[in-house]
Amino acid sequence: MTDTTTRPRAKLRISAAPHVIHTVIIDGHAIEVRCARVHGEPLSELMHGFRRMYSRPSAALRSYRIAPEERETTPDGAFVISDEEIQRRRLAELTPEQRAEYERYREDEEQHARAFVTKMIEQHVSVLPGQIEIEDLATGESRDVTTGAELVDLYGARPDVMTALLGAIMLAQTPQVIPAAPESAASDPSPAIATAAE
Repeated sequence: MTDTTTRPRAKLRISAAPHVIHTVIIDGHAIEVRCARVHGEPLSELMHGFRRMYSRPSAALRSYRIAPEERETTPDGAFVISDEEIQRRRLAELTPEQRAEYERYREDEEQHARAFVTKMIEQHVSVLPGQIEIEDLATGESRDVTTGAELVDLYGARPDVMTALLGAIMLAQTPQVIPAAPESAASDPSPAIATAAE
């Protein structure tokens, strides 16, 4: 006989914390960074800049696969022909005038991307103390790196680090679900809640 008893449904609980802790890997070290959750105009700026960054001319060329063999994939879903080779083919097909226009547009978009990523990290990222240390060789004194601006000063020329930090900012904008308390603690009126956000 089928049990038709209606059971209470668990609520989806979302953290409203203004910051979220994420881990990024820098030179093989797991570094915990605090990323701000943004709203209103700052969120619009973040989303617009992110979309523009990933629609740059080089990205567009890499996605423009014309011939059937260029769209062939491996069993795990990866393209057989690399994005870099697709980009090389598309560039070779441009006329000199088209190539010059492409390069001008590409440089404008690259400058925008660098400025956008720098601004987002400076404004929305901080580093938990005790993880990255800078030593002044002249005085022998050291201090912790704690701000996004310091991260940009240190790693601004490292696309891998800058991209990872931007990814952490974007992940922070995703609603953070608070794990449900175990059934054994259901009778506790004020159970402890574990969450990655602070």
